[in-house]
Amino acid sequence: MACGKRILAGMLLCGVSFAAHADHCYGTISALNIDSSGNVAIYGSFGGWFQVCNLTSVWKAVDPSICKPWTAVLTTLRVTQEQVDIAYGSATCSTLPHDGATPAPAYVAYYLP
Repeated sequence: MACGKRILAGMLLCGVSFAAHADHCYGTISALNIDSSGNVAIYGSFGGWFQVCNLTSVWKAVDPSICKPWTAVLTTLRVTQEQVDIAYGSATCSTLPHDGATPAPAYVAYYLP
């Protein structure tokens, strides 16, 4: 798929190898939680609650300047129920630890229909 057909938050993927990521979690988001500490977590159709980032402080090398657009994309996808693609470099989607133990995503993306 051409890079021009991808809408991405936080990272430009043109020229980045998808093979570098262990797994992509594709699915819909049924819930999104932002706690008083700024932690952003989603409940995805791919299996449970996963922290994605933190809006107020660096979380596992994800800066708040990246977290903010990711949160906007995730919020939109929660409402529209379109599929999200979250890539992880150190775990497979089926074996991701839950909540704050989730590794940081490499990117958050969605694709135009």
